[in-house]
Amino acid sequence: MLNYALVSAATTEQTPAPTPTATTIKRPLFFTAGYGWINNYQQRDDFRFYIEKGNLRPDGWRYNPNGQVNFTGRDFKNNQVIHVWSAKEWRFKILNLTNGKEAVIAGTAIVKIGENVRFNWWFRVTVRDGISGPDAFMIQLWRPTGANTAGGWSPLAFNPMQPGTLHLNQTAFYEAHGILKSGNILIKPIIIK
Repeated sequence: MLNYALVSAATTEQTPAPTPTATTIKRPLFFTAGYGWINNYQQRDDFRFYIEKGNLRPDGWRYNPNGQVNFTGRDFKNNQVIHVWSAKEWRFKILNLTNGKEAVIAGTAIVKIGENVRFNWWFRVTVRDGISGPDAFMIQLWRPTGANTAGGWSPLAFNPMQPGTLHLNQTAFYEAHGILKSGNILIKPIIIK
């Protein structure tokens, strides 16, 4: 709610602030961010991400958030460097755990394996902010080859306005996960005043 007063230069008279007509409801905005590295398959994998806001729907997900996900690791299939940059963060969800909080972030990404750049991959990042335990990070990737293909997803059938149209193969094409060796993950609600 904005309170303001206009001052007249001639009389120093103040105009009263307008009376509010509706009650202001303060809702928390959820924010999660992190950086660091994990030791997946005896290789150092670096990550950095943040995600915030989004429109809360009855399914518990926050859609169309602001954010960015970056990951650099090893493609364990051919031992090349893999880079992942999120292109569109579609949704995220925060879950309460007994020893902390967990966030799941999903969307599309640009993936570079070796010198080959590929577009429209599906990513899912799961992070844990441990209160009494360690923080953890996991990234999973699916290629745009169809959900019937191992490690694939079906981008042509996907409509972002209808979550039920998301079809992922049961097995991700790529996965890296581990306990943070260095860094921090933070999952917090922020009350905007």
